[in-house]
Amino acid sequence: MPNGGSFVAGQHIGTISFGSQGLSRGTPLYFLGVDNGAPRVYRYNSFQEGDDLTYVRGAHTFKWGVNIERIQDNETTESNTRGDYVFSDLPTFLHNLPSSFQAVTPGQNGSRSLRTTLFGAYAQDDFRVTQRLTLNLGLRWEVMSNPTEVNGKMANLLNITDAKTTVLKDSYFSVGKKDFQPRVGLAWRLNGSGTTVLRGGFGMFHDHVLPYSYVGWASGIPPFFTSLNDPNPIFPIDTNFTNPNIAPPAQFDEMPATLREPTKIQYTLSLQQQVMKNTVLEVAYIGSESHHLQRQGELNPSRSLSPGVFPNLPDNCPSSDPNCLTIQKNRINPNFASLPTFRFDGNADYNAIQVIVRRRSVSGLQYQVFYTYSKSLDTKSSIAGGETRQEPNTVLDFLNPGLDRGRSSFDARHNLVPTITYPFPFKFQRKSLELILGGWSVNGIGTFRTGEPFTGRVGNNRSRNGDRWSPDRPNLNPGFSDNPTHGTSLGCPAFPKIAGHQLGTWDLWYDPCAFSRPAAGTYGNLGRNTITGPRLFNVDFSTAKNFKLTERLNMQFRAEIFNLLDEAHFYAPVFNVFSGSAGAIKTLISTPGGRLIQFGLKVAF
Repeated sequence: MPNGGSFVAGQHIGTISFGSQGLSRGTPLYFLGVDNGAPRVYRYNSFQEGDDLTYVRGAHTFKWGVNIERIQDNETTESNTRGDYVFSDLPTFLHNLPSSFQAVTPGQNGSRSLRTTLFGAYAQDDFRVTQRLTLNLGLRWEVMSNPTEVNGKMANLLNITDAKTTVLKDSYFSVGKKDFQPRVGLAWRLNGSGTTVLRGGFGMFHDHVLPYSYVGWASGIPPFFTSLNDPNPIFPIDTNFTNPNIAPPAQFDEMPATLREPTKIQYTLSLQQQVMKNTVLEVAYIGSESHHLQRQGELNPSRSLSPGVFPNLPDNCPSSDPNCLTIQKNRINPNFASLPTFRFDGNADYNAIQVIVRRRSVSGLQYQVFYTYSKSLDTKSSIAGGETRQEPNTVLDFLNPGLDRGRSSFDARHNLVPTITYPFPFKFQRKSLELILGGWSVNGIGTFRTGEPFTGRVGNNRSRNGDRWSPDRPNLNPGFSDNPTHGTSLGCPAFPKIAGHQLGTWDLWYDPCAFSRPAAGTYGNLGRNTITGPRLFNVDFSTAKNFKLTERLNMQFRAEIFNLLDEAHFYAPVFNVFSGSAGAIKTLISTPGGRLIQFGLKVAF
């Protein structure tokens, strides 16, 4: 390759990316070369000062406290500085047909020195109303200063129609200052023996928008850092970047000028009952609702014909047709390319019933069994693309959050976790037998969880709205379930070979015949996270023996077996429902899979 594989003059070898599913049938290969997010350097300093005061008077225990934290985040995030060619799949790579090239204007850097201060104060009263009833009452207030950059490298696109970004003088954005957090708790022994206890709690919590959550945005805003996206690139050296007459427009992430921090309201109620000596049964309700959650969507789409309907325009036009209209030319602001933006208007709800049986003992058998029946709904479960591949980076329609209201990506309806510890009580008079057979214990933990959901996808920007992350979903065909993972496939013209094939298997987890492509320029009607992925059944086992070498020197030998039952722990199947391998599971949750055995020796002194 020319320039030793360098796509940008003066830089190291860049990145060649392959779609959302990667290339290989085993562990997918998503890119060649370096990570397109490199280089990244983080230098974080935190200076804290605080104090607490406790005062006891009668049945009251009063507590007050303050905390001040000064945050210095000196970081470098220079995504795509070495260039990133994107190919849809292997055939387009072999035929030299890249779908885009992303790179940064030479000479710019993404080093930023972010500063903010967090202040918190609280007051609490633990009130012992009676011998059997205790109340916990508290209020906390936290406030974060508006973040700044030491060298003044702050900018933002204040209005979508602005011709260029605005250099900011005071701060990146303004943060709400009314983060008041009330807390209420109670513990009530319902009988004199204390074998029946009712507990309850209510609390409000705020998730602060700290520098680590927006460093990528802060480092990538023009005019200080300009990332360009060429939808019609030349491989391996894209001369469009050096031609001022046809240079592609800039793309970047955008943040609101004013935001309210994510808020979570949590409430619990539990009843504990001692059912036998050292054994307690607990039944609990756990609920929460969250507001002002962060979500990401396309701020600069192609102009729509009507809500949710876009003109079917091409990405590129032949040079011989100067009047040809492309998606880029039809964007709300054609001065910029795709602009994924963050908004703090998402919401979530979680409700669960939890049953716990717990036996604790100083010696002998100990066990705990946790069972949770839960349901979690939200409009977005992740912020960054690396957090989960079960849902796209951006929402489907940024102006209609209801289209993305669905199961959370981490929602597992049933979850059973038993644990057990048993030290063998055998003692031997003969030292040789005690050395070999005495002092052994066994431990076990199991996880039995139903599958987590994922979103079926079209695989390209079928809606033609110009979202570069292509969160487009298919249509659900009449008569099919939106979770087509049970029964037998009848096949269809697009997938004739799967007729009669059992669904819910590793090579055909869902039925791709349940879906069809929406009309070009429209969104599909399939909901978000409707397909349930594979369950997880796992048992880990260990045994240990203690040796007392001297009065102050002890040694422990351990043998551990992970995945004792040698179960295959499958990851979600191919998300693209129109891919040739649609419905097939290609990867495991962890590699290598199968049973894993290890031995350990620990010396304590």
